[in-house]
Amino acid sequence: MSARYRFGGHFVQGHVDATGTILALEPHGQDHKLEVSLPGGLLRLCIDKGSLCIDGISLTIAELTGRSAIFWITPHTFERTHLHRAKAGQPVNLEADMLAKHLARLFDAMQPGAR
Repeated sequence: MSARYRFGGHFVQGHVDATGTILALEPHGQDHKLEVSLPGGLLRLCIDKGSLCIDGISLTIAELTGRSAIFWITPHTFERTHLHRAKAGQPVNLEADMLAKHLARLFDAMQPGAR
């Protein structure tokens, strides 16, 4: 199947699901390492290499810890978004992938005692 027929990318709508805090934003070579805290309800919607929106910027999760998501920010993304103005300690709006939210809702509905 050619690339022009693929259905891919990050599925977000521009809504705010939760808020987190920038724990770290540090240069690493040409890139930047960004770590953002995740509330428990949002953490369950995230996977390694999945997507998460940070203040409207859809990013790929490089790594999940028990309380945060880590992203590697390329120079292009760093310079062309507001991330170059971000600071550790800053609150951020978070939006989980739309497909993850739908799957979680379906899974929850299948649990014993669910309506």
